[in-house]
Amino acid sequence: MPQASGNNNTPPGVSGRAAKRHPLGAQRLPPPGGTVPATAASAGKVQGMTVRWRTFWAEHKGHEQWVQAGPPPKKYRSGVMAAHAVDPTAAAVDQPAAFAAWSAGALRPWRLTAACQRTGIGDGDWVDVACGAALDVQEVDLWEAGGVYPKWEQLVRFAALTDTPLTELLNTDDDPDTRARVLPYARHPIQQRRNELRRCYLPEIVHETVSVHPGGRWLNASVDLANAFLAAKKRDLVEIIQPGADPDPIMLHH
Repeated sequence: MPQASGNNNTPPGVSGRAAKRHPLGAQRLPPPGGTVPATAASAGKVQGMTVRWRTFWAEHKGHEQWVQAGPPPKKYRSGVMAAHAVDPTAAAVDQPAAFAAWSAGALRPWRLTAACQRTGIGDGDWVDVACGAALDVQEVDLWEAGGVYPKWEQLVRFAALTDTPLTELLNTDDDPDTRARVLPYARHPIQQRRNELRRCYLPEIVHETVSVHPGGRWLNASVDLANAFLAAKKRDLVEIIQPGADPDPIMLHH
């Protein structure tokens, strides 16, 4: 707790600088019976957040995917709870333009990466679980690589997790500065192709997801298509760069 400033006009527990910032200045007096710390409100929010997380984790920690992924970092727990609480069906009703844009393939893979970079979310199985994505194939990575188009439900949860408006994720206007940061300059043909896949989802990739909304097929169908597509492109590139070479030992990271 901050120490009293020594100024007789400054209430105990509030520094002189804090008193100047306060709308009532040094005239703000503590209630009878003691002082209230300046951080009481924020401390209450933190405590409430802790209670909500403990309740959430007690309910979900035994689920198979959370057992495998483990708990998320503390700073992202509120986002995880938001992703779990959001209602994708209601989001489609409330934001029909966003749903229509998703259906038309407006999402860009690099915008997902930009949202992760902005929030500091890095690699972690918990990201897949929070978004309702397939943990065993690290599906969120495939989204960013342009190999799998997220389902509407998954995109809504990703937006909640990263606190990113759907309109921003589905904005088809180019943002050269952000895109250049997310897709670094590449000289190697494989890296160049990788960047091309991350600029825009191919129509067949979009169709594979949108055509089965709101369900009716297991996710693995989309994952299998994406893996086959990426493997084929990898073989094509390797054949151009090193004719006759075995493509399997050559890593094409996403």
